[in-house]
Amino acid sequence: MEDVAFGRDRLQVAVQKLGDRLKELQRREENQRRQIACDRVKAERDTLADELARLYPPVAAQLAELLARVEANNREVEYTNKRLPMGSGEFLIAELVARGFRGFVESWVDLPSITRKVRLPSFERSVHEPYAWPRSL
Repeated sequence: MEDVAFGRDRLQVAVQKLGDRLKELQRREENQRRQIACDRVKAERDTLADELARLYPPVAAQLAELLARVEANNREVEYTNKRLPMGSGEFLIAELVARGFRGFVESWVDLPSITRKVRLPSFERSVHEPYAWPRSL
């Protein structure tokens, strides 16, 4: 009986060691899965960061310049609409024409104006010019 008890005790120790080894291998596998996920996310982040750094500054500058011209033309249209020749209908502003809208309210729903609602943060850190558009808030 003592031999059987000794064998049982040895098997229990072996089972415990195998259980510990299994847990360690499972921890390593989980850590490898996490590392793979981290590497994938980091690689995608770096690709997006490069693309954002390459595309955003020129696109934001181009949009800011366009929006400034549209806004300036809006003022001219408003001024001209107050001094139209007899029989002339009012002009719509460029944004309404471009978007095919008759106004910024349709069916009692407010439609956002691009020139009034768009905010383009400056790409570089700037305390004095936090936005590429609008120029100053």
